[in-house]
Amino acid sequence: LSAVSSAPAAPAAPAGAPPVSPDAAVPPARTPVLPPGSELRGLTTIGTQVEELSAQATACGLDQAKIRTSLAKALADAGFKSQPYGNEESYVLVSVVTTRLQDGTCLSRYDASLVAQADATLPYLKGAVQVEVPLLHQGGMAGGSPAVHASAVTDALARIVSSFVAQVRAANK
Repeated sequence: LSAVSSAPAAPAAPAGAPPVSPDAAVPPARTPVLPPGSELRGLTTIGTQVEELSAQATACGLDQAKIRTSLAKALADAGFKSQPYGNEESYVLVSVVTTRLQDGTCLSRYDASLVAQADATLPYLKGAVQVEVPLLHQGGMAGGSPAVHASAVTDALARIVSSFVAQVRAANK
């Protein structure tokens, strides 16, 4: 008896086709990956984008323009070029979801992300596409009466932006 191989046979080259080098099937080498924190190096301009607030958030004293302006000022005070209505490649994206309870207490979940736009080549497409890349993310919750709620959320978001600034500065040392 002869041994039967379970490996599939290599496809034969079409008649008249040039010989294929064994290296032709090897994909190009991947660019070396930089160390953690490298994605934050060189950031000098950071915009601000605050998602639209709900009617409940507005009733609890939150104001989209005030939040955006407050964060842009915090970034500018830290030495970054920043405009509250800018269209930068890197920006802080803020989302706030607010509920007003029956007793009038306001409760908000807030999230802030430092996002960069980049070109990426996806394995199923030919050519590059623009994608949003989350670099940093923090969130939290705040609750209280409408009189203090807006400042609690705005102050918490400012602390998050300060944390982002500290991480960017550390990466640039």
